[in-house]
Amino acid sequence: MRLAKGRDITTLAITDHDSIDGLSETFQTAEIEVISGVELGVDEKESEIHILGYLFDPENKKLADALVNLRRGRDLRNRKILETLASLGIEIHMEEVARKITEGNAGRPHIAMVMVEKGYVASIQEAFEKFLGKGRPAYVEREKFTASDCIRLILCAHGVPVLAHPKFIKGDLEKIIREYVEYGLCGIEAYYSEHTEEETRHYQNLAERFNLITTGGTDYHGSTVTPHIELGDTFVPSDVVEKLKRKWVEIHGIFRDLREEDERELLQMTKEQMGSIVFEAWNVELSESMVLSLFEERNNTYVLCVGKEILGYITIEDETDSLFIHSIILRKDMTGFDVGDVLMKRILAEAHERHSSRMRLNVQTPNTRAIHFYEKWGFKKTRELNNTIEMVCAVRN
Repeated sequence: MRLAKGRDITTLAITDHDSIDGLSETFQTAEIEVISGVELGVDEKESEIHILGYLFDPENKKLADALVNLRRGRDLRNRKILETLASLGIEIHMEEVARKITEGNAGRPHIAMVMVEKGYVASIQEAFEKFLGKGRPAYVEREKFTASDCIRLILCAHGVPVLAHPKFIKGDLEKIIREYVEYGLCGIEAYYSEHTEEETRHYQNLAERFNLITTGGTDYHGSTVTPHIELGDTFVPSDVVEKLKRKWVEIHGIFRDLREEDERELLQMTKEQMGSIVFEAWNVELSESMVLSLFEERNNTYVLCVGKEILGYITIEDETDSLFIHSIILRKDMTGFDVGDVLMKRILAEAHERHSSRMRLNVQTPNTRAIHFYEKWGFKKTRELNNTIEMVCAVRN
């Protein structure tokens, strides 16, 4: 975290191999935006392929249990590698490997470090090229997910699955992407520390063809394992993060009716948003009783969720020929997720379903951002009274 902050990195995803240990604690102490991440291995016939998972729930039990089983398999693999190295005259003990771990799980890079330290090879790269890489004498297969298991596991945890560093994938990449899209793949890592500009453009074009988002990262593993890479070396445009967040809401966001146990959380969400520059439509002074009274007609309030997380809500009411929008409230940290647009689409769908000829709302002035938002959706100002602007939008069939 200190290194990321020192390098002016604004958003960081920690994508450890087969592990999400420490993510929850990181969220609580981070001084920059942190996105949940994990990297899972898939063995295809011609190549080892990695799938990244972003924005998943770190507390998801199914994902956590699956990763525990994978780590057990990784530990067994490490011991088999050491046994094979011993048969080749390279004596390394598990205790020596464990001392090289600063975070995450023990793996081949840590074994390679000990090999360098004891003089068996000159570099980590040589250790992989001569002994530890796929097809080398000390390479040991390990338990991995199938591609469909891997992608569906990330989706089950409400995450976004992305194909990692496609540069290293052998075989027919387009065929692999086509197959993985059927399983639920959502993106390609186009921006990567070892991609040339031409390769980056190629993967951007592939993503566009398959209707996938693009993501990026340095694949930084510390100065010892990746001395040629610095954290944040790879430029990743800021809109990449925004598109990732939008994809998360798009594939996982669902609306449900208001429940009694939601009311206090929604009340707190409303208090946090009122008075700040957000998309709201209120024409009376905020009070707890007023907000709670709106929730009494439960069929008029719809809550947007991803799993157990509440992202925002809308409260609407039928009028003679209109649909009146009492409130559009989104959670304070949902900036960049396009939650406002998702809520507005639901309101429009309700207007059509209820055969309303128009939608009406009131905006407190001088909330210019809210006014611009509603104007984007076709609302027009009709009148202003007592610091309140009425806006109306015709509903097209």
